[in-house]
Amino acid sequence: MWLFSSPIVTGRSSSSATPSSAANGYGDASLPLELRLIRVSEADISRVTAEDVKRVRARLTKDELTTSLRLMGETNRIADVIASASPSAWAEAAAGVTEAQMGLSDSVMRDRMSLLYNMLSTVSDSFLDAMGSPYASDR
Repeated sequence: MWLFSSPIVTGRSSSSATPSSAANGYGDASLPLELRLIRVSEADISRVTAEDVKRVRARLTKDELTTSLRLMGETNRIADVIASASPSAWAEAAAGVTEAQMGLSDSVMRDRMSLLYNMLSTVSDSFLDAMGSPYASDR
């Protein structure tokens, strides 16, 4: 839900929105939802307030929620939310989760994990070594 609350996604102008995001067209609500969600930064997430969460919850559709959950799962943006969201935004978001939303979240994440599980049988040790080699020097 934080991704939707960002000024970049909503296109609203607020004092917390960075001038560069507006100048770069990030606040353009005519962009497809996925492009707007991808452009949300950790700094944008950190500026989301409990009031933003309430406002977004009031207009959030099931399709938008599904898209955001899928994108967060595919791009690991949940880590950005965990690291950057304020405690008050977390509390507000957690307080309003319905059983249907929990089921939807579970369904989307289970779907993504199933795709990963089905792919694992084709992954070899040499593939994993090749994929990890750029990061080996980071340790």
